[in-house]
Amino acid sequence: MGWEEFSKNFLFEVGAGDRVKLWTDQWCGDSPLKLIFLSVYEIASNKEASVASSLDRLGIGERRSWGVRFIQRPNDWEMGGVEEFLCTLASNLPPNENGDRLRWKLTKNEDFDFSKTAGRIKEATANLPVVTEDDDRDEAAALQDETESTDEDGAMKQDVLVGVPAEEHLEESDPFGLDAMLSTVVKKGFMKGKKDATAKINVEVEENKRFIKSQREALITCLEIAARRYKTPWCQTVIDILVKHAFDNVARFTTRQRDAIEKLWASIREQQTRRKQGKSVNGKLDVNGFEWLQQKYSTKKISIRHSVGGSGDRRAQQWLG
Repeated sequence: MGWEEFSKNFLFEVGAGDRVKLWTDQWCGDSPLKLIFLSVYEIASNKEASVASSLDRLGIGERRSWGVRFIQRPNDWEMGGVEEFLCTLASNLPPNENGDRLRWKLTKNEDFDFSKTAGRIKEATANLPVVTEDDDRDEAAALQDETESTDEDGAMKQDVLVGVPAEEHLEESDPFGLDAMLSTVVKKGFMKGKKDATAKINVEVEENKRFIKSQREALITCLEIAARRYKTPWCQTVIDILVKHAFDNVARFTTRQRDAIEKLWASIREQQTRRKQGKSVNGKLDVNGFEWLQQKYSTKKISIRHSVGGSGDRRAQQWLG
């Protein structure tokens, strides 16, 4: 899943506008403005402009107004699109100058839920097929210099074809002369249909392989993004569970991806140990609430009635990990 696919799941609610791109972010309508008003976008002076830089203020305390600039005057046939563009902007003037906000389309309250997103990532990881030797070989081949190998293979094939006469090819393909006994039209139609069916199957297989490959790459990217948030205490438990799940399903990833997951899990384990010792990523004793309860009840006994301290020999460690 690339950024274009991922960005379809949210839209921007503009406040100050300094973190939202005027043309390329979806903040006004169902698509980015560059797709809705392509001809206007082509003559824009700054195609990477933010919403804030496209707003002017006439005086102190005055309300902001639009000030989009172009590299040339629109042609007569472009004026209709420009007028529609300006009307769209006028009806979507940011009502305040608070911070910009992301509205997540996949939840009812339009807020991004970190835990639910991690759950979706775990589900997608569990649905991946187990990596085969062919997948590892494809990955290794992609890392090599394909240009030289392609040139060498092409030269070798050409040498082989040059060394064998054309007549010999024909004789080998039909050594008993059976072609003469078959109808040319029927044979051509049968071969064409067979080739088309084979080609269609090959295309579907390759498309499926590309899709699964992009899925694996996207999941690795999600893990890397999550790892960068590890300094935030309330994220740590979710990230721990997410990375542990990826490590448990490491057979579903290619060799290089397995190495990355194993290194990430080793780093997570190290951080867990350091937090218990009072040495965390922030240099503070920031054992999170889950770990605090884990330590507190790890030596307590839980009765059959689930009351701490009652009779029974099951320890809370069984539930808290």
